[in-house]
Formats: sequence, structure tokens, C-alpha cells
Amino acid sequence: MSVLTRPTALLAGLSVAVTLVAAPGAAHAADATTTLTAAQMTAAMSTVQAATTAASAAGWKSTSDYHGAISGGASIAVDPVDRRLAFHVDTDLVMFDTVFAQGSGFYQRTDDSDVSAALKMIGKPATTYVFTADRRSTLQQVAADYSMNPSTMTVEYAKLAATKTAHDDGSADYRVTDPDGVQITLAVTTENRLSGMSAAMSGMSVSYLFGYGRQELTVPSAAQTVSAAAIGTATTYLAMNATVKQVATDGATATRNAAKGGTVAVARLRELVRQEAAAENRASGVTMIRVKNVTGGAKVWATNPWTKKTVAYTVKASGRKVTVKKA
Repeated sequence: MSVLTRPTALLAGLSVAVTLVAAPGAAHAADATTTLTAAQMTAAMSTVQAATTAASAAGWKSTSDYHGAISGGASIAVDPVDRRLAFHVDTDLVMFDTVFAQGSGFYQRTDDSDVSAALKMIGKPATTYVFTADRRSTLQQVAADYSMNPSTMTVEYAKLAATKTAHDDGSADYRVTDPDGVQITLAVTTENRLSGMSAAMSGMSVSYLFGYGRQELTVPSAAQTVSAAAIGTATTYLAMNATVKQVATDGATATRNAAKGGTVAVARLRELVRQEAAAENRASGVTMIRVKNVTGGAKVWATNPWTKKTVAYTVKASGRKVTVKKA
């Protein structure tokens, strides 16, 4: 799989096809280019991977720029000491930040309008991060999901024939073309560390630059954070009016279907309306919709715990008919 088609966890979540380039090294007076066989490239990349892995032990960072289907960039920083990771994306389609702390979970900041509306509704408009608890995932697992680890980026190209351009300062550029026709450049320092990577094909490209050393990453404070569960509940209540009406309407439809053109049984109506309400509550994970008996049928209602507003509809039997009215 080429670097141009391998999605990071983030970009896959965005359902965006993103092409994955560090710019080739600048020209030097004593540049010398040689051809490497696949075996020679494998040996060279083994040395680069070992040196890069050693340099990454204290921490590492990567920045990237996309050009093609979307434009923008991303950055990732990994701190193995405190077992934290920070990921930032800013493109013409989306912008958000994620911080992961092993043993705690994920803190995510987004520009999602529903989240912003939910925060405003619950009285926390200044809150910037949504926290999702996750005590099982490890830093190694999360870092691997983002597919930007410089220690592993040479592996896919180790068995391809290449050209090597050696510079007079001891650095070098390795260039390969993968089976998909993607042109890839691996920039390597004098210490054999991967310093950058580039790939391009059909007008699409991305560039990576890597750095090594301790990354001191800050976890958002409690004042900056709201739980994902709270946001889930709040966004459910944002749609309360429409949801209550839909449950009442679906209950009425189910009742008509059950009656098959005959006289509508009030008891059956109440049963089916309650089933619709229970199904909606299960689907949302929030016990928002409530049902109670009224003369001739049932009342479907909900009250927003933050705004204190209530919306209600009645579903009633009348001979062979079933009526839905706002209460």
C-alpha cells in the first residue's frame, strides 16, 4: 500500500482521501547520485530505521502539508515519558486538535456546529475540549494508528530499487517509485535519521518533516473539558422537538398498521407508542422520551433538563382513525 493511499486514523474518520511529501534536500555542490538495488536499499533503510528508532525514544514530532484533493496540514507530537500524544489538523475541510493521555483518554477540540450548540445550551460555551475516557489504549497503539511514526515509514520502501543522492554534508536523499507509480523521497541526516519524506502522483502530494527529542505536552484542564457523554446527551436534547414528534408519528403509523383498517384498540395504541419511545431511547442512549396514558390514547413528551422546556404530542384512537396532535 502506497503512502498516498494509506489513511491516518484521523483522515479516515473524516472520510477524506488524502495524498501523502518532505521536500527533497537542497542541491549541494558535491551531490553524487548512485543506483541502489533492492537488496542495497533494504540494507540502507535498516540502518535508517535503527537510527530513527533510537532518536525517537525520548520523543518525536512530525509536520505535514497536503496539496491536491484537500489543502492544509497536520502535526503530531509524541511524548513517551509522560505517555502523551497531540495531533492537530487544519485543512480547508476541517480543523481540530486531539490530545491523548495514556491511562486517561482522549481530549478533542473540534469546530463542529452541533458540539458548539450543545456547549452553549448546557452553559459551557467557553469549554474547548470533549473528553472520552479510555484507560485501555496505549501510547504505542494510538501513535501507530496515526501512521506518521518516522521509525516505521521506511519499512514499505526497503525492498524497492532506489537512487541515492549523497550530499557533501553527509546527508542523503533516497528516491523510489512504488508499484502504484508514486514517487517517494526519503531525506536522511548525517546521523542516518529520517528527517523528511515526500510523495507525489498526478498532481497530489504531501510533505513530512520530522524532529526528535522530548515533547512536553499539556493535558487540557477540567475547566476546559466536558465529557463526551455529556455532549452526547446534550446533542440528543438539541433535537428533542423533532424527536418527540417523530416518535408520536411513528407510534401512530404502527398502530394504524396493526389495526389493518379495523377499529383501533386503545391498549394496543399505548403499547406500540411505548415501543417506539423505548426504541428511540435505546438508539440515542438517553432516556429522553417518556409516555403516559391519557384518555383515548397516550401522551409522548420530553423535558430539556437545561432549558426546562417541554414538548408533547398526544396519540389517540378514534374509531378506525389515529390522530396526532401537539399538546
